[in-house]
Amino acid sequence: MALGRCPRDRSQPLPRRMSDQWIDPARCSRCPHRPARREASDAGMEFGELPALPRAEWWLPRLEVALGHVWRAARRRRCLGVAGDDGVHLCQFCEERPERLATLAEALALGAYHRGSFREYQEMKLDGSTRTIRIPTAGDRVLARAVLTWLTPRVPLCESAIGGRPGGRPEDALFRIKEAAAQRRPFIFRGDIERFFDRVPRSRVFAQLRSAVGASTMCGLAEELTLPPASQPEGLVQGVSLSPLLANLYLTPLDLRFEGRPYVRFVDDIAVACGSRSAASRSRRQARDVVEGLGLDLKEADEKTAVRRVDEDPVPTFLRVELREGHLRVPLTRLRAMMAAIGEAESLLPTRCYDSAKLLRSTESAATYFGFCHDPSIATVRRRLRQVKRLLPCADGVTKCIADGFQDESA
Repeated sequence: MALGRCPRDRSQPLPRRMSDQWIDPARCSRCPHRPARREASDAGMEFGELPALPRAEWWLPRLEVALGHVWRAARRRRCLGVAGDDGVHLCQFCEERPERLATLAEALALGAYHRGSFREYQEMKLDGSTRTIRIPTAGDRVLARAVLTWLTPRVPLCESAIGGRPGGRPEDALFRIKEAAAQRRPFIFRGDIERFFDRVPRSRVFAQLRSAVGASTMCGLAEELTLPPASQPEGLVQGVSLSPLLANLYLTPLDLRFEGRPYVRFVDDIAVACGSRSAASRSRRQARDVVEGLGLDLKEADEKTAVRRVDEDPVPTFLRVELREGHLRVPLTRLRAMMAAIGEAESLLPTRCYDSAKLLRSTESAATYFGFCHDPSIATVRRRLRQVKRLLPCADGVTKCIADGFQDESA
């Protein structure tokens, strides 16, 4: 079996599950820069009460736990080699973690912490459009995770808010709507909020956070870590792990409006199962009124906001999956787009261009996302993916395709 190498220590081989271009700097436990996993007795220390003036000794063990969370999330997403604007990636941060964590804890204790700048890149979505992802520095990612871990059990969220919280998966939201449709609720109202993360009123969402938590230190850190650039006066930064939690908190009035009904929300995607078309239209008006009261808008002219019946064409879609008479199927247009991306990657392989790996990464993400649908066409996509990955050119160290394909640990 071919072996990759850890870019921080070339003597440490890593088993190559995929092409070396897809290997993280610490794919296995043999890498010396991998943070040690906390013992079970330490697992709850991040949930301790916040002192009035947290000292460095209070911050340090919680930052250690947060670093382990960030490391494992980055390893799953194959982005350990991605650096923020300061040029320090997680492998280097972990190699120097005693000094870096001590410096960060001391700055927090003294009130001298200042967030670093973001590195931006345009992420391609499954529908071909792009969105701006802002990559924090490694230290800011660790601190954001520590703040998130402390806030999560203290922020009240409704059970219908599935996305952007620990354990929240797209299939959970889809299965809930599928079960409701099977219980004589064939009409689905599907809604989406227009440019949600870019338009969230920051003053209102952090007023809600302070009302729920009442901890000025953590609220102030959360506000600073999610502060967008000066060119964007409102909104939450996409790429920071705190943003989905704050988004769920801000949309709690929408969840309460549909409480007790077959309703589910995955961040800014809404679905309500109803027994009649008139009830679905009424749910649409109710959702629009609540969303407008929050200073936002539904995508009225978009196909994502519509009332559809599961046994009629066009069938309703939610989270890019068709709800067809109790079955979850990947739309044909999505499958064609994935196959086209694989074909483009295959055509670029002889040129040894990194764009081929970037295209393949987005395609594999789509195949993984739709994997729970048990669609026979997904098996064809995965088979072609395996064939292409065997032909990808090898490259040691941190490659450009990993940096271009970064996604932060938001879920």
